[in-house]
Amino acid sequence: MKSKMTFMLLLVLMALAVSAKELRFDEMGRMLAPDVTYLEQGIDSQGRGHNNDAMRYFKQSARFGNPYAQSAIAFMHMQNEDYLSALAWFKLVDLKMIDKDQLILDLIDELTTHVSSDQQLKLQTLSDELTAQYGKQAALEYRQEWKNNIAFGGSKIKGNIPGRVKIYPAGRIEQRGFGEAEIFVSSTYVTGEMVRLQLKEFIYDYELKFTQGKVSLKDVEFIDDEKQI
Repeated sequence: MKSKMTFMLLLVLMALAVSAKELRFDEMGRMLAPDVTYLEQGIDSQGRGHNNDAMRYFKQSARFGNPYAQSAIAFMHMQNEDYLSALAWFKLVDLKMIDKDQLILDLIDELTTHVSSDQQLKLQTLSDELTAQYGKQAALEYRQEWKNNIAFGGSKIKGNIPGRVKIYPAGRIEQRGFGEAEIFVSSTYVTGEMVRLQLKEFIYDYELKFTQGKVSLKDVEFIDDEKQI
């Protein structure tokens, strides 16, 4: 390609350090979405130069339908000069759910222009495979499966959340001295009904709702030669 283009990948960095396999809440009783947890872990790994770990975390986030994770995977493929995979991942992204969608549209147009006729079938096959594992329906089913395997302190609820349960998200134990400890429990708790409502919204009305953090823009160099993908 004759042109050299620089694009910005918009990611939101979240201050999360919890396991995405368990249900957790912030101090306000808001559910910490597992896709955002994995996304943050991927960004952190990438920032430390652990790209294999970053790809693994991004794919875990993408399984839930996270479009930022899907975009991050596409950009990582671009950095590795695997432009066909990058295009397939970009085409998977729901552009209505993210900012800077025009940048990705421009990338899709540019990449599509340079797909040879011999590669069309390979691109379609790759796109079909990604849709089957990471598409809308697949993501919905994965969120449902995740819900049915949520763990509270090691015991699985299997999707059945008792109405009387109370979860204190800010509880902690502080060691005071030899053999002495003090337990602190937040006055804020999440009821079983609140858990059910938040889970239902996350699973069936999936939408990215970042409640904290900052925006980070990452430069990605595009193709800088005349060769095809």
